[in-house]
Amino acid sequence: MKRYLTYTGLFLLLATSVVFAAILLETTRKDIPLTSEKELRANIEAAFGTIIVKKGDRDKVVAAEFRQHEDAPMPRVDYKLRGDRGELHIETDNSDSRWWGGKRDKDDRKREWMLKFTDAVPIDFKIEFGAGEGEIDLTGLQVLNLSISSGASSADLVCDEPNPVIAEHIDIESGVSEFDAYNLANLNFEKMNFSGGVGSYKLDFGGKLQRDAKVKVEVGLGAVTIYLPRETAARVEYEDHWFAGFDIDDGFKRVKKGVYETDNYERAKTRLTFELEAGLGSVKVRQR
Repeated sequence: MKRYLTYTGLFLLLATSVVFAAILLETTRKDIPLTSEKELRANIEAAFGTIIVKKGDRDKVVAAEFRQHEDAPMPRVDYKLRGDRGELHIETDNSDSRWWGGKRDKDDRKREWMLKFTDAVPIDFKIEFGAGEGEIDLTGLQVLNLSISSGASSADLVCDEPNPVIAEHIDIESGVSEFDAYNLANLNFEKMNFSGGVGSYKLDFGGKLQRDAKVKVEVGLGAVTIYLPRETAARVEYEDHWFAGFDIDDGFKRVKKGVYETDNYERAKTRLTFELEAGLGSVKVRQR
């Protein structure tokens, strides 16, 4: 009987804690309707927390939902229409610095931004976040350009459908963090730059490759693993030195020192070319 009462008391205590935490976290929503826009530029900046980006309603530039501690300052949301282009800025308030790095409870600093974008117009994304998590799902969106900068964080990027427009540039910079990207070929990019610091990174180039594309991968002290479908024609170039480690899959043949190609590279209609650089880190290239 005493044991039953003890378990019951613990359950009630946990339930009360969950309810209390939910009360502390406040949800605010903001929708921006789509009007005459032909193109969109979206700048997103957050010092900490979780950022979720995905496809939303076609008739809304963005449907934003912010969930955070009730006493924390709300992010600034600014939207202007300049000609045919909409310019969206979502950023942390400057006074938010007291929440980042301050001695407060973990729940006090909890934050989640859910941002759902229209698929009706091409979007130029610039996303910056410091500490926290990023879940960026570009499936179904028209991605014109993409820039991601993350600090001490964990981030996932995915694109499960071919991008209907050409992405001129994809730039990803990841610091002391973990970064995983899937089906990157679907982004339909011409050039991609990835820069990693001290972390673990996975770059999966699955999906439909619609054109020749160049990828530059740089890593400092971290480890990068590149995954390629076996049918993808690819060329890998790097300059080997004592401090870096390069490990190329057996499916590539050595053309000359520091240059490897798949058997179908010369005759393929679309090809990926990789330029690899590593400081004290390592880069692996794997077919799957």
